[in-house]
Amino acid sequence: MDVRWLLSFIFQVQAFLMSAECNDIMQECNSTELGYIPMKVPRKSSWAPTTLDVYHFNGFDVHFSHLFIEVHLQINLTNEQTYQIYQGNNCSSMLEHYRDDQRLFGLLRYASIMRSKHLNPFGRSVLGVFTREPYTIRVRVWDVNYIRLGVFLGSIVLFLMSASLVRNALLYYAGGCAAGVVASLLIVAIIFYRFTPKRWTGLPILFGGWSLSFYIIYMVWKNFTLLLLQYQKFIAAYFATVTLISFAICYRYGPPTDVRSHNLAQWALQSIALAFIYFSCQIVEVAYSVMAVLLFWAAAKGWIVPVVMKFFAVMNTVRCFLFPKSRRLLTLEEYERQGEEETSKALDELRIYCSSPEVNAWKITSSLSDPKRFARFVDGSCGHVSEEESLLHELECSRMDEFSDDSGEDEVLAEQRTRGHASFRDVQHARLRSDPDLNLRRRFNKHRGRDAVEERGANDSDSDSDSDREYLKLRLEQEKSPMRRDCIRHPNFPSAKEPINNGPATMTSFDPTPGPSREPMITDDSESDSLLGN
Repeated sequence: MDVRWLLSFIFQVQAFLMSAECNDIMQECNSTELGYIPMKVPRKSSWAPTTLDVYHFNGFDVHFSHLFIEVHLQINLTNEQTYQIYQGNNCSSMLEHYRDDQRLFGLLRYASIMRSKHLNPFGRSVLGVFTREPYTIRVRVWDVNYIRLGVFLGSIVLFLMSASLVRNALLYYAGGCAAGVVASLLIVAIIFYRFTPKRWTGLPILFGGWSLSFYIIYMVWKNFTLLLLQYQKFIAAYFATVTLISFAICYRYGPPTDVRSHNLAQWALQSIALAFIYFSCQIVEVAYSVMAVLLFWAAAKGWIVPVVMKFFAVMNTVRCFLFPKSRRLLTLEEYERQGEEETSKALDELRIYCSSPEVNAWKITSSLSDPKRFARFVDGSCGHVSEEESLLHELECSRMDEFSDDSGEDEVLAEQRTRGHASFRDVQHARLRSDPDLNLRRRFNKHRGRDAVEERGANDSDSDSDSDREYLKLRLEQEKSPMRRDCIRHPNFPSAKEPINNGPATMTSFDPTPGPSREPMITDDSESDSLLGN
């Protein structure tokens, strides 16, 4: 009976002293504003009226630039058992936490893991520091906490890519190994659960095992550096063993393949991403807005993407119709340069194609009038147009300006045909004048009854055109036929038995090798045959 009265008296005295101390603090509530400059607090004596120091921090204005700001309370006391920190929006809420800790002589004091040194960057914060040790306190501010920024952006990416990540086998094995490392601490709890005789007795152990696991993880993380230095081999062996066992179990069952499992995993990843977005952003309104946009995107991306794409396509079409872009025309120099470049490119592609094994060489060769010229073109030793063809083309193009739009088509074609025959005749006359085989030319003209002989390079008249044409035709046939390279015999010449008044020979030897003046005489057999035939 005396013990009960003694305990009751002690509790009443403690409650009276605590209430008196809190009343003194409430009546005064003289808090000191925290700043960037450190403040030194001396050691308190044992007979001091109170050991609770009160501070306040006003915070910053809500602005978009403070989206990832970080405000941290920095105190130089390393032993967490020598001090306690209480935080609230005002003095009343802070003192409420202080009273809760002082009940039953501090037996119900909150664990230090629940204490946070992070302050609210927006609004007023009141802090209480309970200690008798000397310390230095200040506020440290980071305008941008890059860890928060990275978590925020990574959470958005995780939410958007959750549908593809749940179907990735690498993520499945990585998550399984990580879960195995965390869940390995429950082995002891499972063993105890197996040995318990009643099912309801093992449930608290099962649910409390996770709490114990997280507490052990916290303690390991808190002393991770010390443990890593002292027990390197044991920690490496533990992680390697647990990881291999977890990988073996995941490999045994394999990744899920049904749609429902994929949906559950996707929703789990999206929930984790939304939680990280909420806790990484300092402005709650922005966090809610981002979460709402992501949820709307996940729900409506099946029809919103085609609608948006169609809308932008229609707007682009309307813009191009109302405000068409002005096209810059090419100059003559640019047109010619572009034509040369594209022609050269096309010819190179043609050479590559003709040199490839896909081409039927026999079929192409049989359809060509001059296979040797085609072979030289493929080898690159000659171009696709000869000099005579190029000059004739330039001549025709230069005279096309003489015809107007009122000129008839027949008139234009007739003029082109006449000009082509005349130009070809002029070229051949010039070739004949430079031909060194004048004796053969004289005998041929004399046999035909022609008196015009080219001795000093005089100009041929129009009456010699037929003789020149027949002469060139014979020369062309001689060059085409390899069996007749030794001589040329005109069909109107007498036979070898018949005598000739002006000369004893009826056949004249001929050098088939073209000289420098004859080489460019005939460039295309088909063209020369058509012109000579006309």
